[in-house]
Amino acid sequence: MRLGFFTSAACLVTAAIILLFVWFMATNMVVNPTGGSASLQNAVTATASHNGPATPLASATASPSTTALPGQAYIDQPQLASAVNTQTGQPSQVTTTFKTNQAIYVTFALHPHGQAGAVCVYWYLNGNSVTNFAFPVRPYSQTGYSYAIYGQPGTGSVDLYWASTTQCTDRVLAQHVTFTVVAG
Repeated sequence: MRLGFFTSAACLVTAAIILLFVWFMATNMVVNPTGGSASLQNAVTATASHNGPATPLASATASPSTTALPGQAYIDQPQLASAVNTQTGQPSQVTTTFKTNQAIYVTFALHPHGQAGAVCVYWYLNGNSVTNFAFPVRPYSQTGYSYAIYGQPGTGSVDLYWASTTQCTDRVLAQHVTFTVVAG
């Protein structure tokens, strides 16, 4: 009698674990209503802070928003690059044109004004949402970056939002940067 109970409980727990796994995998799926796959891979976000003076970013070749956006006081100086120094968050190979299956980094300066918050990163390809992330920002963080790898060519963009939490319910647009992905 107890063996049957324990077997049933084990099956139920296993089913719940599988269901959670499928749910987590589904939340990371690419949204692309045109039927193609953007093949987003290895998306990462990070922030850095240091006590020294802020290191200036390389000259901008990305196309950030030219109009004032409500979150620009928190996130500015967006840069697109094919490589980044992971210790400082600074771009090392600035570009706006990428090949398919190449890392597309977006780096940016942070100004949290002594309060904790979050950066919400939304990636697009050909006007369609590909994925989004949110990561916490410490009160004195100075730089951040995120990257994605696209498996198909097209016109891409990334929107950077500032929010009070990683839930991003109160996000405000800080930067909009465009790029091009060409066949590799």
